[in-house]
Amino acid sequence: QLRRDRDALTKDALRATLSVEQQDEHKVKEWEAKKEEEVRTEIARLREHETLHLHQTKEKMLVDVREQIVKTERDKIRTELLVEEKQALAVERLKLRQRIIKEETASVRKRLEQEEEESVNIMREQIRDEIRNRVTREEEERMKEEAEEDALTKNKYVKTHKEKQHDARMTQVQAAKKRQQSLDSQRKMEVEEYAQYLGMDPVADEHLLWIAEMALTAPLPVGWSEHQDSAGNVFFFNKATGSSTYEHPLDGSFKSYYSKIKSA
Repeated sequence: QLRRDRDALTKDALRATLSVEQQDEHKVKEWEAKKEEEVRTEIARLREHETLHLHQTKEKMLVDVREQIVKTERDKIRTELLVEEKQALAVERLKLRQRIIKEETASVRKRLEQEEEESVNIMREQIRDEIRNRVTREEEERMKEEAEEDALTKNKYVKTHKEKQHDARMTQVQAAKKRQQSLDSQRKMEVEEYAQYLGMDPVADEHLLWIAEMALTAPLPVGWSEHQDSAGNVFFFNKATGSSTYEHPLDGSFKSYYSKIKSA
């Protein structure tokens, strides 16, 4: 402060020694110097302010760019995670569907096997009953014919009631044996021929000939009917589907059943 005061006093002393024109000229120079200093100061301030503003703008732009990059990366990662999650869900859904289909297939197969086995057992019993009834009817007719023949050719010897009963029983037994042997032989030939038609070996598969016997006497399924063509050949017609075939509708089932038992 003392220095500034001293400089001011020095300037005043110098100014006092100058003329009026010199003093005016000196004041103009001082004013110009002062204005020039103010202009320089203002320019420096403006430059500093502009530099600061540019720096702040740059920092703000950098922050915005970083935020935009972070947002873009975040969106990209989120999208990738969503895609992976969707793929994982699709895989799980596919596995679940495959497991459900597998379980349903196993259930349906098991139910069909049970139904097929029950149907085969029912048909077996029906065939046995039919054969038994047929043999019984034929034996009754045979016994009636033999009784009529005995009545016509009987001699003068009158047998006792017990002898008649014994002879009748023996006649019935012998006739039954003969008829049964004849039926068994004929039936065996028919069964063996049908077994070969089903793809069986009558010798190697003798224990499975009951399948051929069942197939030989199996009734037609519901909706099927038996007919003859112009040449006298038997064919089968399905009214529901309008289809016809020369093979029995159940032959395929018996062939499959034989293959299944054979491979078990």
